[in-house]
Amino acid sequence: MHIPMNLRQHTLMRRRAQRLKGGSGMTLIEMLITLSIMVFVAVAAFNTVNGGVKLWVRANSLESAEDAVAFVDAFAADLARVIGFSEIPFKGGESSVSFPAINDGDYTEPIGKRTYSGVAQPTRVEYGYDAATRSVKRRQSDYRALCEKEEARARQVLGNVHIFALSYMYLDEASGRLVPKLHIEDGAVPRFVRVEAVYGDKLSKRKKIDELIEIPAAPRGPRP
Repeated sequence: MHIPMNLRQHTLMRRRAQRLKGGSGMTLIEMLITLSIMVFVAVAAFNTVNGGVKLWVRANSLESAEDAVAFVDAFAADLARVIGFSEIPFKGGESSVSFPAINDGDYTEPIGKRTYSGVAQPTRVEYGYDAATRSVKRRQSDYRALCEKEEARARQVLGNVHIFALSYMYLDEASGRLVPKLHIEDGAVPRFVRVEAVYGDKLSKRKKIDELIEIPAAPRGPRP
């Protein structure tokens, strides 16, 4: 029996569609199950990454706080060793300060090709803010190294610093009051050094430092 061409083509197309549907097609239920699995995996991955970021931020914040405490302690310890030494004057401004101090005898500092250590001697201690790296750096150079025009390398003591300011408290002998100054006057040793700073990275909450540090070698007077 002869079948018209259009009917034969129609039959072939129906069989091909049924074959494709039975071999590789997806039902609505299968699609919903697959979509649910993908959503579950995405949510789990997001929670894992988010939790890791929070832990990193918390750890970084604690580390920054520890660095700030260590910086203040080191600065106070250096100011406690201030001595009167005409060859190394006390100098300071709003973002840096340098002063003569006696080392502890165990201090060792590589300078140039030499290493000086073992004997207590005058040193120049410097703290300064580096705006390019947003950090506070410290340098300590022995007097005999300075005489040879060799200075130690500055080392970072506090990072991620956005604001750093120093001021100095002097005793007014006439009134007996403490007067704040923005600069060291004629090498005179101040009674207190005030250090203010704002530090912290973009992800963690920024914190402040506001410390008034006494210099034992300074003239006595009332505490503010």
